[in-house]
Amino acid sequence: MASMGDLLAMNIQTDTHRNLAEALTPLSAVTVSEAQPSFEDRQERGPSWTLRIFLLLGLLAAGGAVLWRSDLPTLTTLRNWGEGLLDPASQSAATNVPVAPTPVSDTTARIQPAPVPMPTAEITGSGYVLVQDYASVFAKYEGTITDLLVALGDPVTRGQPLAAVSDPGAQYALKSALIDQSLAQLRLETKRIEVDQSERDFDRLTSLLAKDAVSERVTQDAATALSLAKTALRQAEQDIHLADLKVEIAQEHVDELTIRAPVSGTITQLNARIGNSVLARVDTIRDTDYLMVITDTASMYLDAEVAETNVSRLRVGLTGEAVLDGFPDQPFEVRVVGISPVVSAERGTISLRLELDGPPDGIRPNMAARIRITLSDT
Repeated sequence: MASMGDLLAMNIQTDTHRNLAEALTPLSAVTVSEAQPSFEDRQERGPSWTLRIFLLLGLLAAGGAVLWRSDLPTLTTLRNWGEGLLDPASQSAATNVPVAPTPVSDTTARIQPAPVPMPTAEITGSGYVLVQDYASVFAKYEGTITDLLVALGDPVTRGQPLAAVSDPGAQYALKSALIDQSLAQLRLETKRIEVDQSERDFDRLTSLLAKDAVSERVTQDAATALSLAKTALRQAEQDIHLADLKVEIAQEHVDELTIRAPVSGTITQLNARIGNSVLARVDTIRDTDYLMVITDTASMYLDAEVAETNVSRLRVGLTGEAVLDGFPDQPFEVRVVGISPVVSAERGTISLRLELDGPPDGIRPNMAARIRITLSDT
């Protein structure tokens, strides 16, 4: 049979754990009415409920020694904690126990709005491929095409022969100029001989005059003859310059009968045919009467038109994408390098000049293209 001291210690432990249980009761997730059965239920259950109480008290008594520590919160602190009088920070400070952050429920996470991507502003338009450097080839002098040295699409370099034109009159003019040049050269030599002879005569007569062997008038006549000879020599020298110039003109005419490429590029148009008569450039009435067109394909650009409503957001440096109708599966990048200073009143559009970046092989002038320009936020 238990002694009085044992019974007293058991009562103290029982009271202590009962107080602890009462303090922890508000922390339960269920209400008292839900956690405790009614009186009628306890009567119906009978001894089983009593047995459960004693088993619970026994477990609490066995763990009392472990739970009874100096760092445990007081009953008042636990009661206040359960009643919500202390915030988590105060609870942590009072009990020296770290408080875990309150987890965010799935419902709260779903309530947070997801970021909505802003649509990228862009404009579209259409245009044509153009070239900045090209040359229309004309015949400088009239004649008949006797030889054609290139074909459509051939690459050429500056100075390369393209065609030959025949003009018999130019050949005759060159031969005549060469003959005149030879005659002028002969006259020049003659005048030089006359000057030399006049100088010798003058020197001789001057010596005789010093000896009073000749009159002074004879010496003056010799001086006049020398002066006339020198003047004729200068005239012969000018004649030789004129003859040389005539030869150069005639030679240039003959040289221009071989038509050469004024620039490097590709033959993009060819109207010349062997046997065709061509007019001189000064006699050509229409600019479309060219023999061929040479295009520098490396200087291609794109002129496109877009709606004038986007003019306030357009600026040089914007980038985009272009697609040629001839190469629909090969888009390439473009960059705005120029904006027209005027707007088309008829179409309500504004023209853009675009620089091409990596266009497809086979791109040609006048090809149609569709563009899409990305507009930055302004």
